[in-house]
Amino acid sequence: MVLMISRLAGALILGHVAHALTRVQAQLIPNQSAFGENWDGLARDLGDRLFKGVPFAQPCFLDSWNSSACLSIQNNYTDEVTRANSPSAYIQTQWETCQASGQQCLLDYLSPHDVEPTLPPQKCGRGSVPSYFVSLRSVCSSPRELIVEIEVDVRHADDVSAVLKFAKETKMPLVIKNTGHDYKGRSSAPGSIAIWTHNLKNMTYSPKFIPTGCASEPRQAATIGAGVQWGEAYAFAEAHNVTLVGGSDVAVGASGGWLQGGGHGALSPSMGLGVDRVLEYKIVTPDGKLRIANECQNKDLFWALRGGGGGTFGVVLESTTLASPRVTLQTLILTFSATTNTTREMWTIMAENGLKWAKEGWGGFSQKNVAILLNPNLSPDEAKASMAPLLEFGGRLQAANATSTNLIFTEFPSWFAFSEAFTSQFIAITGSSLALASRLIPKTLFETRDKQDSLVSGLLAADAATPGLIILVAGPAFFPHIPDSTSVTEAWRSSLYHVTVVSAWNWNATLAEKRGHYKAASESMDNLRRITPDAAYQNEADVYEPNHEVTLIIYSIAGIVLDGSEKALATRVMCNFMTPCSEKRRVLDLVSERKFPVRSLLRMLFLLIQVIVLVASFLAPPVSALPTNSGAESTNPHDEGKKLMTNPRGYDLPIKRTLIKRSSMQRRGTLSGATGLGDNADLLYTVPIELGDIVTAVNLDTGSSDLWAVSDACQTGTCKDSKVTRYPAAEEHSTGVDVAMYYGDSTSGTFAKGTIGLDTATVAGIAMTDQAFGVINSTDNIVVQYDTAGIFGLGFPAGSKIQESVVTAKDGPIEATDDFLLATYTHGPLLSRITMTGALELPMFTITLNRNTIDISGHGQLTLGKLPDGVDNSSLTWVPVRLYKPDEGGLVPPAFAPNEVYPFRWEIDVEGVFMDGQRLPGSTIPTLNGVDSTQTSALIDTGNSIIRGPEDVVNNILKMVSPSYDPNNPNSMPMFPCRNAHTLAFQIGGKMFPVDPRDFIGQFEPNDATTCVADNLVSTDPPRFGALFRWSLGDPFFRSNLVAFHYGNLTHPSVDPPRIGLMSLVPPNANEVYASAVNDAFNNGGNFEQTINSAPTASAAEAPQVTVSINSVVTHLSAASTLSLSGTGLAAPTGDARSSSSALSNARTPWRECGLLCLVVCFSSVMLSATLL
Repeated sequence: MVLMISRLAGALILGHVAHALTRVQAQLIPNQSAFGENWDGLARDLGDRLFKGVPFAQPCFLDSWNSSACLSIQNNYTDEVTRANSPSAYIQTQWETCQASGQQCLLDYLSPHDVEPTLPPQKCGRGSVPSYFVSLRSVCSSPRELIVEIEVDVRHADDVSAVLKFAKETKMPLVIKNTGHDYKGRSSAPGSIAIWTHNLKNMTYSPKFIPTGCASEPRQAATIGAGVQWGEAYAFAEAHNVTLVGGSDVAVGASGGWLQGGGHGALSPSMGLGVDRVLEYKIVTPDGKLRIANECQNKDLFWALRGGGGGTFGVVLESTTLASPRVTLQTLILTFSATTNTTREMWTIMAENGLKWAKEGWGGFSQKNVAILLNPNLSPDEAKASMAPLLEFGGRLQAANATSTNLIFTEFPSWFAFSEAFTSQFIAITGSSLALASRLIPKTLFETRDKQDSLVSGLLAADAATPGLIILVAGPAFFPHIPDSTSVTEAWRSSLYHVTVVSAWNWNATLAEKRGHYKAASESMDNLRRITPDAAYQNEADVYEPNHEVTLIIYSIAGIVLDGSEKALATRVMCNFMTPCSEKRRVLDLVSERKFPVRSLLRMLFLLIQVIVLVASFLAPPVSALPTNSGAESTNPHDEGKKLMTNPRGYDLPIKRTLIKRSSMQRRGTLSGATGLGDNADLLYTVPIELGDIVTAVNLDTGSSDLWAVSDACQTGTCKDSKVTRYPAAEEHSTGVDVAMYYGDSTSGTFAKGTIGLDTATVAGIAMTDQAFGVINSTDNIVVQYDTAGIFGLGFPAGSKIQESVVTAKDGPIEATDDFLLATYTHGPLLSRITMTGALELPMFTITLNRNTIDISGHGQLTLGKLPDGVDNSSLTWVPVRLYKPDEGGLVPPAFAPNEVYPFRWEIDVEGVFMDGQRLPGSTIPTLNGVDSTQTSALIDTGNSIIRGPEDVVNNILKMVSPSYDPNNPNSMPMFPCRNAHTLAFQIGGKMFPVDPRDFIGQFEPNDATTCVADNLVSTDPPRFGALFRWSLGDPFFRSNLVAFHYGNLTHPSVDPPRIGLMSLVPPNANEVYASAVNDAFNNGGNFEQTINSAPTASAAEAPQVTVSINSVVTHLSAASTLSLSGTGLAAPTGDARSSSSALSNARTPWRECGLLCLVVCFSSVMLSATLL
């Protein structure tokens, strides 16, 4: 089929304007005053549906700072749903930027809370974000109404017509956008106006649909608005007991570029591509008319819309697609820890059986360590027999106890059920910039053993070059279709696989590095180009695709005859040019009628010569790709199963090792973990931690901020006879900076001295690379005498001596806070660094301490990233953490946040202290160092084994408990009968939090349960500069209360203040329980029971086990596999990359700024254009 172009008088060509803007016009965009009456008319017609485009991250930059908006953006920067719902956000951020000039408004996608990208000299630039958006709205706007059957409101067409008319008259570039899934940047353009279709959420099910104007047999169908996403469409189909063929990324649009570009999925081998199933489109063409395109009217347009690309021929408002009966899916899931040999064997099995499986209808996807295949045609027995070779392979891995092997064969009752279980995990690489390359693999490569071997070798080579290669088993090679019925490349009709690779970069990449990533992805795919014919999928194509006029396009699309008339719809032939902002499109104004005039041929010849000259002038030596992060891989067997966080800068990322080289991210904020604690007679609680290759126990301390461990070089003081597992000094990666840390108060002070080392630190299964910690060679701290190698401080960066020492050694005395806060990312406390990556489900940790004295009940638990399972947030009382002003000993505000006040430690206000129900007078002891503070606050401190308070209040309590106690007599003891239960309580946040009577006492003499002593309460130093708390609530308080610590925003506390949540664990019958414990002591020789339980270091060294079930495998896949490439996963090409038109920035740009990429593509486009003449 060859279509003919005819110029529709005055028609706008989508994605560009036919004539370049004048210099004056270019300078005025996006100033609406330049458009005069045209702008006033558009604004009047559209009302609030016309609004300015603002870069997604703009509120985080100093010149546009908005604290609450910025926090929301930081928290959701890499969240696909958030970006899809934002008009100015794109899933891959290179299309928000000017790639050539570097103008952008981006955050660090590895660590969105990092302020470095927003600090001067960085500025928020518009880049390629459209200047204005027009939102098309559906009658149905509430997500809960998506199942309601409604028709498209024709006012949408009027809105589109108004925008088209405006763009035509003002020459303002025009683009179309839905969700921002766009690998080729067609939905963004500098200085453009964007039609945002995301709110067109109408859906209608028709059990007997007949295309308009046709006399064909009725069929089941679903009509889907341009803003509907696949997740919504699948739920709609499930409600009507039908199946829709779509992609695996449920956030992608269903009617836009995914469909108009071809549309592949896991069901495509058995049910066809998306374009094979379209029955009708409603579209507004460039002349502003609403048209219906189907097999009976506007047939040429219908043909072109089925494969010609998103936004190429107009603004699609809705599509109607075939709805098939619900299918049952036989499914195989195999995951394992891959080696080259095991991957080769799996891919060889898939190649050997590829033709057979394709004929049977198997679809799915594979990576080097996973295969997920499904079939809607076979019975369970037939499917198992068909998959026997892969089942046998997985069985052998299990029999050999291969690491992380999971093999499941199961049945799903519908595609929706499968999607809910799996494809919701297959999200786009979100918030980063990336280059993508792809290849369609023909069935001929599966015909002989030699060809199969060459295919597998090519796949392995490509995966080695750009780790994370994905095989999409989505080719419809054996699906019956009508030849020439669609405009999609015919290569799809003979392909079994669609293979993709990516190479990603961050906000601070240079232009040379960006080009290197494009080159790396393209050269990686050369491993498959050498053995395949020219065939790739245009929606996920390499922008450097060689011979792309053959690879991507088969038909010469020159025009479209509408309604049988001789007038044709003006369309475009694209030629890629890189403006100072990014790769954008420009149209060659070609033939204007069906004849082929000599002037057009001469124009083509002139352009061809021009491009050849320019290409020659831009040929340059290739740019090497950036080196792969060498720290990403590890041979440490203990590393398997960790949630590894690594980055060359020390700005760390929560991803599995297998994801690191690919630089892809899972959805931000999904990590959490928990670990049991050790308990030494209720005096010392320890947590297992892994430093490099050793696993040891360290004291859990919320009262300090630093992590340290004694080294094997520590042979004096308390180290002398200690038997703890030590850190090997010979393996220290030293910073060359010394550190000295001091603990306790004037009566119980200790020290730990050594050097600052760097190594991977792991706690609760979450690993952080290049963690700074103290390698101690001298200490008098008694903890090392109790099976404890050191201290794990969980406090704030402001209290970190290690962080301060590193910054001071680098910059001298700290004059401002900027460098100190930025150093948190690289040398800050372990949990602060993990928190600032944005990786945790919540920026918090929770501690529960159980008592082993008197009442044996376990050790306790440290939970990271969330509340413990079974604990409801509504059960906690949340109170703010005290902030320290500079004149109180706090941090000086940084230049980027001059009004911020920062926390120093986990310190909260105490409103009252009660003993046996009686409120006690407050302390009258003045604050030292001249600081005026009458505020009563308490340090919440697990590193304190008792409760400490102001001397006058403590003495008052002890005299109430033991009237004979004399605080002035050092030999006097606060003794009392053990049978007398006493309750100490603290009023916090308006509620009472008592200390269990069992945690308030101790035995005065062994074998005597008659006389007890209140030895868990002592006095401490008065408040002073930098330490204004009057109370230190230690382990007895923790055994009586669950305590949750929420960091909030560590760089901007005013945005999200730090806070502590409390939940009392003291039972209502605490006195009866206490009395029972005393009776038990009488009956057991007069002693309260005591035990010593070591921290579970042995279990901490083992890789976490994954329960073999659907839910656990899904969890395992999301953590251990790179199931994150949008448009891949099981199938989906991402929607907006296919639902948007291309656009041109018509600013006058020197050709030399274009670059080799655009010129090579342009040369090919010109050759294609010439063939049309």
